[in-house]
Amino acid sequence: MRHSFVALKSTKQKHLSVLLAVFMLSATYSPVFAQAGAPVCPQGSVAIIGAGNNTLSCTPLVKVDSRGWVGFGVDPLYNLDVLQSPGLAFEPTGGTGLAVRSYSEDVAARSTLLRARGSVSQPKAVKSGDSLGNFRTDAFDGQEFVVAGRVRMIAAEDWTPTQHAAYLAFGTTPENGKVPVDYVFILPNGQVGIGTTEPQATLDVAGSLNATQVSV
Repeated sequence: MRHSFVALKSTKQKHLSVLLAVFMLSATYSPVFAQAGAPVCPQGSVAIIGAGNNTLSCTPLVKVDSRGWVGFGVDPLYNLDVLQSPGLAFEPTGGTGLAVRSYSEDVAARSTLLRARGSVSQPKAVKSGDSLGNFRTDAFDGQEFVVAGRVRMIAAEDWTPTQHAAYLAFGTTPENGKVPVDYVFILPNGQVGIGTTEPQATLDVAGSLNATQVSV
Protein backbone atom coordinates (compact mmCIF):
# COMPACT_ATOMS: atom_id res chain seq x y z
CA MET A 1 0.00 0.00 0.00
CA ARG A 2 1.32 3.44 -0.92
CA HIS A 3 0.69 6.63 1.01
CA SER A 4 0.98 10.19 -0.27
CA PHE A 5 1.41 13.17 2.00
CA VAL A 6 0.58 16.64 0.71
CA ALA A 7 0.91 19.97 2.52
CA LEU A 8 -2.66 21.20 2.97
CA LYS A 9 -3.50 24.89 3.12
CA SER A 10 -7.23 24.87 3.74
CA THR A 11 -10.13 22.79 5.04
CA LYS A 12 -11.41 22.30 1.48
CA GLN A 13 -8.08 20.80 0.51
CA LYS A 14 -8.26 18.44 3.50
CA HIS A 15 -11.71 17.27 2.47
CA LEU A 16 -10.55 16.82 -1.10
CA SER A 17 -7.55 14.79 0.02
CA VAL A 18 -9.76 12.47 2.06
CA LEU A 19 -12.02 11.84 -0.93
CA LEU A 20 -8.98 11.22 -3.12
CA ALA A 21 -7.55 8.74 -0.60
CA VAL A 22 -10.85 6.85 -0.47
CA PHE A 23 -10.97 6.71 -4.25
CA MET A 24 -7.37 5.40 -4.46
CA LEU A 25 -8.07 2.70 -1.89
CA SER A 26 -11.32 1.65 -3.57
CA ALA A 27 -9.50 1.34 -6.89
CA THR A 28 -6.87 -0.90 -5.29
CA TYR A 29 -8.94 -3.07 -2.93
CA SER A 30 -12.39 -4.35 -3.88
CA PRO A 31 -15.00 -4.72 -1.12
CA VAL A 32 -15.69 -8.26 0.07
CA PHE A 33 -18.74 -9.56 1.91
CA ALA A 34 -18.21 -9.78 5.68
CA GLN A 35 -18.75 -13.50 5.71
CA ALA A 36 -16.58 -16.40 6.83
CA GLY A 37 -14.66 -17.89 3.93
CA ALA A 38 -15.21 -14.88 1.68
CA PRO A 39 -12.44 -14.65 -0.93
CA VAL A 40 -10.13 -11.67 -1.23
CA CYS A 41 -10.87 -10.50 -4.72
CA PRO A 42 -8.21 -8.96 -6.97
CA GLN A 43 -8.39 -5.46 -8.32
CA GLY A 44 -11.30 -4.92 -10.70
CA SER A 45 -13.38 -7.77 -9.28
CA VAL A 46 -16.22 -8.08 -6.82
CA ALA A 47 -17.29 -10.96 -4.59
CA ILE A 48 -20.75 -12.25 -5.53
CA ILE A 49 -22.99 -14.94 -4.11
CA GLY A 50 -23.36 -17.88 -6.47
CA ALA A 51 -26.94 -18.68 -7.45
CA GLY A 52 -28.49 -21.45 -5.38
CA ASN A 53 -25.49 -22.61 -3.36
CA ASN A 54 -24.57 -19.46 -1.41
CA THR A 55 -20.92 -19.92 -2.33
CA LEU A 56 -18.77 -16.87 -2.91
CA SER A 57 -16.61 -16.23 -5.94
CA CYS A 58 -14.75 -13.36 -7.54
CA THR A 59 -16.18 -12.04 -10.78
CA PRO A 60 -14.76 -9.16 -12.81
CA LEU A 61 -17.31 -6.37 -12.62
CA VAL A 62 -16.11 -4.26 -15.53
CA LYS A 63 -13.89 -5.29 -18.42
CA VAL A 64 -12.44 -2.90 -20.99
CA ASP A 65 -10.65 -4.48 -23.94
CA SER A 66 -8.03 -3.04 -26.28
CA ARG A 67 -10.74 -1.59 -28.55
CA GLY A 68 -12.24 0.38 -25.69
CA TRP A 69 -15.34 -1.85 -25.62
CA VAL A 70 -16.83 -2.24 -22.14
CA GLY A 71 -18.31 -5.39 -20.62
CA PHE A 72 -20.14 -5.63 -17.30
CA GLY A 73 -19.47 -9.15 -16.00
CA VAL A 74 -18.61 -10.43 -19.48
CA ASP A 75 -16.00 -10.11 -22.23
CA PRO A 76 -17.59 -7.46 -24.48
CA LEU A 77 -18.84 -8.46 -27.92
CA TYR A 78 -20.34 -5.00 -28.45
CA ASN A 79 -19.32 -1.45 -27.54
CA LEU A 80 -21.28 -1.93 -24.30
CA ASP A 81 -22.08 -5.49 -23.24
CA VAL A 82 -23.97 -6.30 -20.02
CA LEU A 83 -24.32 -9.82 -18.62
CA GLN A 84 -27.76 -10.43 -17.16
CA SER A 85 -27.20 -12.93 -14.37
CA PRO A 86 -28.80 -13.70 -10.99
CA GLY A 87 -25.39 -12.95 -9.49
CA LEU A 88 -25.27 -9.43 -10.86
CA ALA A 89 -28.45 -7.80 -9.63
CA PHE A 90 -29.23 -4.25 -10.74
CA GLU A 91 -32.29 -4.06 -8.48
CA PRO A 92 -32.55 -4.63 -4.72
CA THR A 93 -35.31 -7.15 -5.41
CA GLY A 94 -33.02 -9.23 -7.62
CA GLY A 95 -34.21 -8.05 -11.03
CA THR A 96 -31.50 -7.88 -13.70
CA GLY A 97 -30.99 -6.06 -16.96
CA LEU A 98 -30.67 -2.42 -17.91
CA ALA A 99 -32.88 0.31 -16.53
CA VAL A 100 -33.19 3.99 -17.38
CA ARG A 101 -34.86 5.89 -14.55
CA SER A 102 -36.40 9.30 -14.15
CA TYR A 103 -37.65 10.75 -10.87
CA SER A 104 -39.23 13.93 -12.14
CA GLU A 105 -42.54 15.73 -12.51
CA ASP A 106 -42.11 16.37 -16.23
CA VAL A 107 -39.12 14.42 -17.62
CA ALA A 108 -39.70 10.88 -18.88
CA ALA A 109 -37.08 8.15 -18.78
CA ARG A 110 -35.73 7.54 -22.24
CA SER A 111 -33.08 5.84 -24.30
CA THR A 112 -31.90 7.72 -27.37
CA LEU A 113 -30.09 6.31 -30.42
CA LEU A 114 -28.21 8.90 -32.49
CA ARG A 115 -27.28 8.30 -36.14
CA ALA A 116 -25.27 10.47 -38.51
CA ARG A 117 -22.98 10.00 -41.43
CA GLY A 118 -19.48 11.44 -41.37
CA SER A 119 -17.58 11.52 -38.08
CA VAL A 120 -17.94 12.71 -34.49
CA SER A 121 -16.20 15.99 -35.30
CA GLN A 122 -17.92 16.43 -38.67
CA PRO A 123 -21.34 14.74 -38.71
CA LYS A 124 -23.23 14.59 -41.99
CA ALA A 125 -26.91 14.22 -42.75
CA VAL A 126 -28.37 10.75 -43.19
CA LYS A 127 -29.64 9.58 -46.56
CA SER A 128 -32.84 7.89 -47.66
CA GLY A 129 -32.74 4.21 -46.73
CA ASP A 130 -30.24 4.64 -43.89
CA SER A 131 -31.06 2.57 -40.81
CA LEU A 132 -31.33 5.15 -38.01
CA GLY A 133 -31.86 2.84 -35.04
CA ASN A 134 -32.24 -0.87 -34.52
CA PHE A 135 -33.65 -2.88 -31.61
CA ARG A 136 -33.21 -6.62 -32.03
CA THR A 137 -33.13 -9.90 -30.13
CA ASP A 138 -30.50 -12.59 -30.75
CA ALA A 139 -30.67 -16.19 -29.49
CA PHE A 140 -28.13 -19.02 -29.36
CA ASP A 141 -28.79 -21.95 -31.71
CA GLY A 142 -26.14 -24.30 -30.32
CA GLN A 143 -23.37 -22.87 -32.48
CA GLU A 144 -23.80 -19.11 -32.67
CA PHE A 145 -26.08 -16.24 -31.77
CA VAL A 146 -28.58 -15.50 -34.55
CA VAL A 147 -31.04 -12.63 -34.77
CA ALA A 148 -34.63 -13.65 -34.03
CA GLY A 149 -36.44 -10.37 -34.64
CA ARG A 150 -35.90 -6.64 -34.97
CA VAL A 151 -37.53 -3.22 -35.05
CA ARG A 152 -35.85 -0.60 -37.24
CA MET A 153 -36.30 3.11 -37.83
CA ILE A 154 -35.31 3.96 -41.41
CA ALA A 155 -34.89 7.31 -43.14
CA ALA A 156 -37.61 7.80 -45.76
CA GLU A 157 -35.78 10.64 -47.51
CA ASP A 158 -32.47 12.47 -47.53
CA TRP A 159 -32.48 14.51 -44.34
CA THR A 160 -32.10 18.28 -44.32
CA PRO A 161 -32.89 20.91 -41.65
CA THR A 162 -36.50 20.85 -42.97
CA GLN A 163 -36.92 17.17 -44.00
CA HIS A 164 -36.96 14.43 -41.36
CA ALA A 165 -39.28 11.70 -42.66
CA ALA A 166 -38.72 8.18 -41.37
CA TYR A 167 -40.64 4.91 -41.16
CA LEU A 168 -40.72 1.87 -38.87
CA ALA A 169 -40.08 -1.70 -40.02
CA PHE A 170 -40.87 -4.79 -37.95
CA GLY A 171 -39.20 -8.06 -38.91
CA THR A 172 -38.83 -11.66 -37.77
CA THR A 173 -36.58 -14.49 -38.88
CA PRO A 174 -38.49 -17.07 -40.96
CA GLU A 175 -38.24 -20.83 -40.50
CA ASN A 176 -34.93 -22.32 -41.67
CA GLY A 177 -33.51 -18.81 -42.03
CA LYS A 178 -30.86 -16.69 -40.32
CA VAL A 179 -31.73 -13.25 -41.68
CA PRO A 180 -34.85 -11.42 -40.48
CA VAL A 181 -37.45 -10.30 -43.00
CA ASP A 182 -39.46 -7.12 -42.51
CA TYR A 183 -43.20 -7.74 -42.69
CA VAL A 184 -44.90 -4.74 -41.08
CA PHE A 185 -44.24 -1.10 -42.01
CA ILE A 186 -45.49 2.17 -40.56
CA LEU A 187 -44.93 5.02 -43.00
CA PRO A 188 -44.33 8.70 -42.18
CA ASN A 189 -47.97 9.46 -43.01
CA GLY A 190 -49.20 6.85 -40.51
CA GLN A 191 -50.29 4.30 -43.06
CA VAL A 192 -49.57 0.68 -42.11
CA GLY A 193 -48.52 -1.99 -44.54
CA ILE A 194 -48.47 -5.71 -43.80
CA GLY A 195 -46.48 -7.53 -46.44
CA THR A 196 -46.09 -4.33 -48.46
CA THR A 197 -43.71 -1.40 -48.12
CA GLU A 198 -46.10 0.92 -50.01
CA PRO A 199 -49.52 0.83 -48.33
CA GLN A 200 -52.22 2.72 -50.24
CA ALA A 201 -54.64 2.98 -47.32
CA THR A 202 -54.57 3.41 -43.55
CA LEU A 203 -54.16 -0.37 -43.38
CA ASP A 204 -53.01 -2.24 -46.46
CA VAL A 205 -52.59 -6.02 -46.31
CA ALA A 206 -50.82 -7.85 -49.12
CA GLY A 207 -52.45 -11.26 -48.83
CA SER A 208 -55.52 -12.88 -47.36
CA LEU A 209 -57.25 -11.44 -44.30
CA ASN A 210 -59.34 -13.40 -41.81
CA ALA A 211 -61.57 -11.56 -39.34
CA THR A 212 -64.53 -12.45 -37.12
CA GLN A 213 -65.97 -8.96 -37.57
CA VAL A 214 -65.15 -5.92 -39.69
CA SER A 215 -66.86 -2.58 -39.16
CA VAL A 216 -66.74 0.05 -41.88
